Amino acid sequence: MIKKIVIFMFGISLASAGLINAVAVVVANEPITLLEIEKKKQQEGLSSAEAVNVLVDEKIKKQKIKELGIEVDEYELEERIEFVAKQNNLSVEELKEVLEARFMSWQEYRKDIKEAVINEKLSQKVLADELVAIEEEDVRIYYENNQEEYQTAKELEVVQYVSKDKNELERYTKNPLMLSETITSQEQTIATQDLNPKLATILKETKKGAFTPIFPAGDNFITFLVKRKTGEEIAPFESVQSRIREKLNQSRRAQAINSYFQKERTKVDIRVVRDF
Repeated sequence: MIKKIVIFMFGISLASAGLINAVAVVVANEPITLLEIEKKKQQEGLSSAEAVNVLVDEKIKKQKIKELGIEVDEYELEERIEFVAKQNNLSVEELKEVLEARFMSWQEYRKDIKEAVINEKLSQKVLADELVAIEEEDVRIYYENNQEEYQTAKELEVVQYVSKDKNELERYTKNPLMLSETITSQEQTIATQDLNPKLATILKETKKGAFTPIFPAGDNFITFLVKRKTGEEIAPFESVQSRIREKLNQSRRAQAINSYFQKERTKVDIRVVRDF
């Protein structure tokens, strides 16, 4: 009897595994499984219908990229990463350290950059005649309406927290009233011009009253609580206009790509095979 029950339960397990891997939707002969739908729901907090819509768009885009033979080689990838680092006044190594301080792996970042370059090439190939050039007036208007993005401070009042135990620092940043014998603290007033570019970028992006990400420093780990920013001023338009232009370009490319694929979707054979 026990053996039969075990066999029966094993059969249920196999049936469940088969179901979760079952095809739910077919997009121009490309399958979308129930497992893919479930993963997308969990990753992005979507409903089943929303997850399917996103996956359908991804399949159509992937097919178009393959059809057009769009690729990104190592040289192009490295060139783009160097450009991003330079835009942030960092070396590539410093950019890597900043990302790691934010718990983003270098491999994941490279993957994101590669995808961004592929999307740019895609927009250039399929939307060359539709994309609207970014005029200087557009850049100026964005700058005037979003100046908080380009604020800099001459001095920062911070509290530096140091510990050999990274987990202890993480717990402290979530509960500053917690007592800890492994964490030392020191109040500092820092002139931003004296900071290395990596730390300057991190502190600049941290709001008042918030902690920076935790990052390694020799044998220790460090985080800063930003208490006050003094001598705040807006970066001159000339120093940030190229960054704004690129941001607007990316936004318009994304809008144009979205519009294009909404039209493409009406041309593609999409079949629902089972309920999801």
